[in-house]
Amino acid sequence: MIEQTNIFEGFPDLIKYSDTRWTKERAKLEEDGFFILNSFFDKELIDQTMERLNLINQRQIDEIGGVENMRMMKEENIIRVPFLYDDFFLKFFTNQTLLEIIKSVFCDEFILLVQNALINEPEKSHNAVKWHKDLPYQHFSSKQPICLNALIALTDFSPKTGSTCFVKGSHQIVEAPSDEEISSNLYQVEAPAGSVIIFNSLTLHKMGHNSSGKSRYAINHIFGTPVFKPHFNFRGMLNGKYENDPVVSKLLDYHYSIPESVVSYRKRRLEKFNNSHGAVK
Repeated sequence: MIEQTNIFEGFPDLIKYSDTRWTKERAKLEEDGFFILNSFFDKELIDQTMERLNLINQRQIDEIGGVENMRMMKEENIIRVPFLYDDFFLKFFTNQTLLEIIKSVFCDEFILLVQNALINEPEKSHNAVKWHKDLPYQHFSSKQPICLNALIALTDFSPKTGSTCFVKGSHQIVEAPSDEEISSNLYQVEAPAGSVIIFNSLTLHKMGHNSSGKSRYAINHIFGTPVFKPHFNFRGMLNGKYENDPVVSKLLDYHYSIPESVVSYRKRRLEKFNNSHGAVK
């Protein structure tokens, strides 16, 4: 007699995918490629952010020899991985509710790939004004997201401030849409400071033209399954800081680094087993 086994035993994510709190948002994500959570972060946190970002921006400009070098590399007004310079910026991607939303899509296994701040200066060109997807060179579509962006508005998003534009449903197509298709599916975000735009990283988007007379600020995060790797070696750059923090260390890819030997690979599996089943006697 054949012994009955759980056919999903090797696929625990199929069992865990039962969070119904964000059903409406996930439906929007699946259909349009994005959804918006207005006033997600409180004003007090947002108000503390601007000065810190400007200080890091100046530091990064100085590190590379001046703003002309930034401009030449098309890196001007991009502040890369601010949390490496100021752990204040951990607050954004470790927010419990935000992680619950990401988890409702990816289940337990996801990491942070990117944290970049963006400045959209008035009447000024920016590298992000062209239509693009945030997974360059990946020419495929995916109904189930493999990477998700969490774009946080630090100042008000509106057409006048040059807010982000999306082509609805473009995450489901591989070929570039026509101008007519873009026009009929165009959506430009209107959201107050503190809002979060969650979108499939394969959704076509671009930065709008800022005619407001004031700079618009945002922080972009990309979360992905561990099949992807972060843009930077966070663990090395931080010298193992946060190793004892289970949430931060997992998000920063401490748990998914490539094993250096068969023994280290198996020790990691043994540790994972012990943590979930109790220590082996």
